[in-house]
This record gives sequence, structure tokens and C-alpha cells, in this order.
Amino acid sequence: MLTSPCTGVCQIDKSGFCRGCGRTREEIGAWRNAGEDFRRHVWAELPQRRAALGIKLYRKDWSASDVREFVVASLRRGGVWSAGGLEFRAEGSEVQVEGGVLRCVSPRGALSFALDGSACAFATGEGDDTIILATPRRGTAPSGLRRLGPDVEAVRERDRTGILYDLGFGDAGCIYCVRATNPGLIARLDTLAGREGRAILAELSKNSAPDGVVLTGIGRIEVFGGVPFSGEGTLEISPTYVACAVLTRG
Repeated sequence: MLTSPCTGVCQIDKSGFCRGCGRTREEIGAWRNAGEDFRRHVWAELPQRRAALGIKLYRKDWSASDVREFVVASLRRGGVWSAGGLEFRAEGSEVQVEGGVLRCVSPRGALSFALDGSACAFATGEGDDTIILATPRRGTAPSGLRRLGPDVEAVRERDRTGILYDLGFGDAGCIYCVRATNPGLIARLDTLAGREGRAILAELSKNSAPDGVVLTGIGRIEVFGGVPFSGEGTLEISPTYVACAVLTRG
């Protein structure tokens, strides 16, 4: 079944078209019970409507399997995925897919995305150069450093005994974390619980090299060896959807 073009921006302008998806009020109302022929016809009309309306960000008509296939292909051809300022490139490493979850470990980091029906794809042009993976918006992370415990969801098994700390400056799309294995660093972080995360991050970048981990609604990106976060904010899509990862190159 073809997905809905809805982006969560529901504003019908004077021309009678939605400024978020490009459909008419009648098309939106009929969509839920409409057949595939109707849906295909509407999707075929949307590129021309978007151009006329000046809509820059739009939803792709991809199923969950389409999204998975695209992400796998992008990694295999050298694409770079970014989440919260951390970037991942496969660098020739194998991309594994099992049960809707894709994982890849490179010499410098790791990626794990669970691409089920809750994840959807947005684009900022008529091609596939910039693809944004998004999920329904959720609450923001609490403020201040917080110990999350052993990182049992780490992509590499050997990293799952490391202790994960939420730095507390996440937003609706990303939770910024560090993963520590050094006992001295773990003890130090425990004493800093509740402190402002950005100041702690500055201290860590000077004195040690814990792994950086960004958690999102679809999974995670990890960078080994303390690459600092860029401070990049989450791309705003709409009140309904929030960006989890962006194909920045490739």
C-alpha cells in the first residue's frame, strides 16, 4: 500500500493545496479509504504541485523495505550518514541486515538502524542526494549528565560492558552520549551526575577518549575514540516528525 505524503504540516492555502504535502483537502479526506489507483494518481501529481507551491521538503513514497534497501545501497557505495553531528561511513565494511535491522562496523565507528514501519524518508530535492530518515516526534531528553548503565545495545559485542552516559543536551531527535570503559573515567563521570553536559564534554575532550554515541528513534551512530560532537541541531521537519539521520554525502 502506498504511504501517505503527509509531512505533519497541515496548512491549506488559498490555492486549495496543502503547504506540507501538496494535496487538496478532498484528497486528504479520501486518502485513508482510497484505492491504490487513486493514491498513485495523486503521488504522480505531487512533483509539479511542489514546484508550483515552492515546497522544498517532502516525504518519499517509500515502504519500509524501500528505505532499508536505499540505506544499505548508500552505505555500500560510500555514503555518509549523520546523526547529531556524528558521521558514519562504511569504508568498505560489510553491511548486515537481519530482521529489519541493519548494522555496519568500520574501523572508526558503527551504525545500527532499525528501519521498520515507524521510519519514513524525506527529501529536499527531486533526486536522492539528500535523504532524511525521520520518526514521529517524542519528548526531549532530561538535562544534566545521567548514567544509563552498560551499553547493552552497542553494535560490537565487546563494547557492551562499557558504561553509557547521557550528556543531557539531547533534543527530540537525538540523545548525545559517551561510552566509558576506563574505571577512573567512570568514577569521575559518576561524581558529575546532573552537571551541564557540554561543559563535561569539553573536559572529556582534553583528558580522555570515550566513544561518542548518538541515539535516535531509529537506532544509533557510534564513533570510536572520542571524536567530539559538532553541536549540530536536529533538522526540523514538522510538529509531527523529527529527523533521526541524514545522508550527507553519497
